[in-house]
Amino acid sequence: MILLVLVLEIRSMAYSGLAHISVSHIGPLSSSLYVNKALFASYDNASSLALYTLLSYSAYNFSSALLSITSYSSNPIRPIYILNVTQYSINTFNEQDLVSSLESYLSSLGLILNRSSFNYVSLQNLSTIEPGSIVIVPSGLMPLPLLQNSSGIFELLNKGDTVIYIGQAFNKSVSSGGIIYITPPSILSQLASYNITAFPLPSNMSKPNSSLFSKPTFALSHGSLWNDIAYTKAGNGTFVAFSNYPTFAWSNLTSFAHALAYSINAAFWIPKLAYVEENVTNATGKLGIFTNQTSIPFGDSDEANSSTNVARLTISNSTSYLTKIAIFKANYSGIAKFSMPSVVYDAANTTIFVNVTSPTPVQLHIDLLNQNLSYVESIPMFHSFSGAVAFELRHIFTLPSGTYVALLRNQFDENYSIAVFKIPPLVLTPVSLNFKNGTFVFNVYSGTYPVTASGIISLDNAYAENVSIQGGKLFYSLPRGTLVSYGKQTFKLGVFGTTLTYSVTYSKEIMHIPAFYIELGIVLLAILLLNLVLKPPNRDEYYIDVPTFLPEKKEVAKTTPQDLVSVFERLNYYYHWSFMPITLDEFKNGISNYIRIGNAPISITTQNAQNLLQQLVKQGLVTEANGYYLLTSWIAASKHDAEYLVIFRQLRDYCVSHAMLFTDLNTEPIADMLITKSSRQAAVIIYSSQSGMRKFSVSSKLPTFIVFLNEDIKREFTKKLYLSYTKSASVLKLAIDYSYVKLISLETLDQLIV
Repeated sequence: MILLVLVLEIRSMAYSGLAHISVSHIGPLSSSLYVNKALFASYDNASSLALYTLLSYSAYNFSSALLSITSYSSNPIRPIYILNVTQYSINTFNEQDLVSSLESYLSSLGLILNRSSFNYVSLQNLSTIEPGSIVIVPSGLMPLPLLQNSSGIFELLNKGDTVIYIGQAFNKSVSSGGIIYITPPSILSQLASYNITAFPLPSNMSKPNSSLFSKPTFALSHGSLWNDIAYTKAGNGTFVAFSNYPTFAWSNLTSFAHALAYSINAAFWIPKLAYVEENVTNATGKLGIFTNQTSIPFGDSDEANSSTNVARLTISNSTSYLTKIAIFKANYSGIAKFSMPSVVYDAANTTIFVNVTSPTPVQLHIDLLNQNLSYVESIPMFHSFSGAVAFELRHIFTLPSGTYVALLRNQFDENYSIAVFKIPPLVLTPVSLNFKNGTFVFNVYSGTYPVTASGIISLDNAYAENVSIQGGKLFYSLPRGTLVSYGKQTFKLGVFGTTLTYSVTYSKEIMHIPAFYIELGIVLLAILLLNLVLKPPNRDEYYIDVPTFLPEKKEVAKTTPQDLVSVFERLNYYYHWSFMPITLDEFKNGISNYIRIGNAPISITTQNAQNLLQQLVKQGLVTEANGYYLLTSWIAASKHDAEYLVIFRQLRDYCVSHAMLFTDLNTEPIADMLITKSSRQAAVIIYSSQSGMRKFSVSSKLPTFIVFLNEDIKREFTKKLYLSYTKSASVLKLAIDYSYVKLISLETLDQLIV
């Protein structure tokens, strides 16, 4: 059995162990960061990955700041080159002043790490530009040598550079001395092959919507927009366009440099894998953060299996922005993995998979650490493991609310797998407070989940009592005869290592009549006065004799069971179905459409249609399942039971209503149904509680959905699956864990996403 291993230990490329990041003083804020640990942890039952980082930091001259961590698919801080296009430009800004101002802004953002990080180069020295760099072309029109030179823009893009162009569309270009030419069709065609083609602006960009750049003139036909800035993948690199003359887009050179620097800092063209931010108020400290805002899927993904992952750490306040990059290696190792839910309440099931290939068995345990990786407690396992084994461990958690890290380790404390989970805050709310009798009822919830636990509750630090909380309910009574004084009263509950408080003011009750009863009394009094004082006048009474009408004549329509059975066949023929069950309404309408007395159609009530179906069921001609009806003979003819056919019918209806293509009954050798939407395909396996499900193969390239009649059957199947340790059960559990297979029911068909 092949296991995809969870543990990703990330180390700085510059340092083999502890990564040291220091930031020099800029303005009133200065800081240093130490990355003690940075790794990927499984999250939400191993369906995705979260970047976890443990930092030690110190900051000076500040009251508060924002610490953020962003993980990218590639390094957002790169060597920056600005081209010397003084002779090939229609820009009226002084280029030397632009270089100086841009360098100042880039330095303040921490984007210039050393002298080689920022360069001013001529068009003749393009070959000196490093692959993967950022190249700025502030010329207003595309310089002709940049288009004609074999080492020009196309070579830059092929090397993986990001070219930031400021100027007009590409049908014109500029030569030495500012002479403007019509761009040759051959060059326009080559630009188009790199997705660089000007395209009319979308209607929603008719007005400027960016504080960095305004008055855009074009978009890119195969690109995207970030504010008013267009960008697209081009060759092995990226092409970014500020689509206007620099002179027209910005009022002065300073705002021009500012826009360029902050756009480069945003790195909007590089995919972000994860992001988190935290407010820092202490001058020094240790802080463990994990990115629960993540787009890193676990399993067969380029991001999770890439050899390099990059995280940018920044500290910023209103006047300063300090940043540093750490480039990390992701190393998979280990022979075991486990999964936990992202949120844990009073108890949780942990699924563990072990694949020990060595002859020596391993003794496993789980160490629980707090958010700063300090030891909290261990969950032992009392037997050794060998070979490929999958099992489930249930643990009762008695920890305070917060974020925790779980490490799966062997007897030598070697890490096999890591997971991150949260315990939500406990909430104590009153249900009934009777101070006169000294009886109180509270709800105790963990988030929205009712707690079952033991605790100690007291009132104003007295009358402490051990209580049992069952299903979120807590009952507390004071000793008989206890008198509670008026004023503020505070309840304290100790549970799961934390103390919950609830305060209320106990005041003397003053007799009062609710407003509702006062209003009701006024209405009753008014009615009484009207009846006693205002008497209606005498009046003559007249009577009308109504003759008895004869009942409407009804004609009894006689039909045979064979006629009723034919309704099922005719409806399937009409809809081009095969062996599809029908509903009560469809049967009722079918009688009106297909059975006639003389030449007149039959109209029956829903109740009559229901009675006819029940008679057919009693005769064994029709079978009922989940509110659907089908001919009993179809079960043998289709080679499927009634539950299977009902599930197939509802899947068919769902696909039709959601514009999905689907294959018909008994037409697919690898699945019960193949569904397709927008050229993406998935396999559907139907599980019947009567006959089980077919054998199928798991593939990372073809998502598979196992569909159940209802949630109860799905829950029972899941329970049996995780109690089974056969080879096929272990493979299926792994496939579910890695999201290759998903379990859904007819009640949750909205999860059938292709």
